[in-house]
Amino acid sequence: MQKLTVLHISANPDGTEYLQLDKERREIQQKIQSSTHRDIVDFQYGFAVQSQDLLPLLNKYQPTIVHFSGHGNSEGQILLAGPGSIPKPIRPDDLSHLFSLFQETIKLVVLNCCYSQEQAEAIAKVIDCSIGMNALVSDEGAMEFIAAFYGALGFGKSVQTAFEQGRVALMLQGFAEENTPKMLVRRGIVPDSLQLIQPHVSANVKNDYGNSSQQPAQNKKEKSNNIMEIAELRKKKNDLIVKKRNDNAELMLQRNSLQRTAIQKQIKKLEDEIGKIEEMISNLKSGS
Repeated sequence: MQKLTVLHISANPDGTEYLQLDKERREIQQKIQSSTHRDIVDFQYGFAVQSQDLLPLLNKYQPTIVHFSGHGNSEGQILLAGPGSIPKPIRPDDLSHLFSLFQETIKLVVLNCCYSQEQAEAIAKVIDCSIGMNALVSDEGAMEFIAAFYGALGFGKSVQTAFEQGRVALMLQGFAEENTPKMLVRRGIVPDSLQLIQPHVSANVKNDYGNSSQQPAQNKKEKSNNIMEIAELRKKKNDLIVKKRNDNAELMLQRNSLQRTAIQKQIKKLEDEIGKIEEMISNLKSGS
């Protein structure tokens, strides 16, 4: 099963209220470790993140989920660390443009901070799903919600189900903040069908034969061949995604109309190739 990478970035600049960011990280890790699919969830971290750190982190880890822990202000901006660790506000449109360059790999953005709904709305225009807070949220409430949310994802639940479980966790623990988290989705996306961890049979789950090691030899060989072919196709797909991302970045900087047209044609060609590979992977999965 393919790894699910979560990039957890955090910032608690000087002059802002102290947040228990280490405790939040531990709470999430504990919930994931107790889940069925703990072995395929890979957490990576960025601490005291500044604006110039975002692109290198996203390029390095190519996450499926980006999770931000920190502060937001009443103007709908998240606060990163600036020079000298002073707060540096990031506007919704700027963050949306950033994630638009990684929309082939990032499927969910979680902004676990106050007043982040406006940011989440902007991000949901370019990313499948985003979660933000529509008001002030307590440090403890934010941790309770997000720990339950990731725990549900770790059991293979859909993003919609995980979101609802996070809200229920707030109610069960007596936090009157169950209406503060808001989930936004890109047009055409059904959140209850958005499963970031597909519940396929794994080594520690019994199948129709009682144990995965007892499948007929022919089926095992065919499945092995399919897995290898899928892995090769995914590598090719990732290479094309990187090329498309670079072309998108070049397009944003290009002012010459002829050059822009040529780049747009190249992007369309890459999208077609990615689509064909995704169809091939889907067909192989169906037959495995």
